[in-house]
Amino acid sequence: MVLAFKTQQGFEQARRCGLALRGLSPDELRELELDVFGGLYNPDGGYLHAPEFVTELARILEGMGVSIRERERVVGFETANGMVTGVRTDRGEYRPHETVLAAGVDTVQLARELGFELALQPVKGYSVTVETPYKPRLPVLLGEARVAVAPLNGGRLRFAGGLELSGMDGSHKGVLDAARSYLPDMRETATVEVWSGLRPCTPDSLPFLGRAHPYRNVTVACGHGTIGMGMAPASGRLIAQLLAGGGPTDLDLKPLRPDRYLRSP
Repeated sequence: MVLAFKTQQGFEQARRCGLALRGLSPDELRELELDVFGGLYNPDGGYLHAPEFVTELARILEGMGVSIRERERVVGFETANGMVTGVRTDRGEYRPHETVLAAGVDTVQLARELGFELALQPVKGYSVTVETPYKPRLPVLLGEARVAVAPLNGGRLRFAGGLELSGMDGSHKGVLDAARSYLPDMRETATVEVWSGLRPCTPDSLPFLGRAHPYRNVTVACGHGTIGMGMAPASGRLIAQLLAGGGPTDLDLKPLRPDRYLRSP
């Protein structure tokens, strides 16, 4: 993965952060056809296509005996003595031993139905897919614009970015304009697809991971903001360790507790 910076200030600020990445030479920058001041190469960086990844993950989990219920909406809970004793959906009812709330921005509503609040802010982002003859060999992160560029099959590029608090009625134009300022060879493109979605963001950019008091068998796992795919493996491991019990988790979960923004009585 390449981190590209249009300005000297942005490039030098990244270097001052202590990133142990190799700077690209002028020849390498010209080969990428980027209109930038400088770039850094991260040999460990990469990207994935989320639909294919999720589909394959589901296949593997089902092979391990996990039951996945698609398009099934939670409509209520039954509780008793500090425990969730039942989860009602639009297709039936379950009697879980443990319940994990991991529904992105919709976790807020599930928590409210159980009587507690989460300081979670929905923040909108965009994905724009275009047809263009320009196609970098590597994924590129446009530093100052905070837009990711991923090459796709069939002569297409996908741009992802944006951080809007304006709900769902904004515009993807800012993402596309930012991309074109870094990529002069793609001024004229045909837009193939535009997608927008809400990221679950917390005030301190740390996720909510841990038990949801006062319940003894409810756990929250949400609030990963713009880097859910990157943080998901670690979060899943921590939640699994918490539910399994019998020892400490790899990280202290106190700084991530879901009630850290609630006022004390």
